[in-house]
Amino acid sequence: MGGIGKTTLVKVVYSQIAPHFEGKSFLADVREVLEKCGLVSLQKQLLSQILFDESFNFYNVHEGKAIISQRLSHKKVLLVLDDVDNLQHLKCLVGKHDWFSLGSRIIVTTRDEHLLQYH
Repeated sequence: MGGIGKTTLVKVVYSQIAPHFEGKSFLADVREVLEKCGLVSLQKQLLSQILFDESFNFYNVHEGKAIISQRLSHKKVLLVLDDVDNLQHLKCLVGKHDWFSLGSRIIVTTRDEHLLQYH
């Protein structure tokens, strides 16, 4: 259900635990950003927030998935995906459990409870 404070709650949690991670990314309004900018743009944003001293030049989702899994598999990261509504988008941004190092945390807010059960 919308408007019950999921985003507000996750912002508080993020700010409290973020110092305990090597890298962090807060992707707000994923559903809306995807409609306007596309999935590749979000993949680049994720990577830029965690590896802020690098630039990324890829142009399709499959390249983005490969770079995320290769570059972040040895980093303890905190990743927040706010307002996700599509399983494929979730798979392209956080993939499998081995995309990130042990101790990493991925927090997803969604209005679709089944999305989390499937992933």
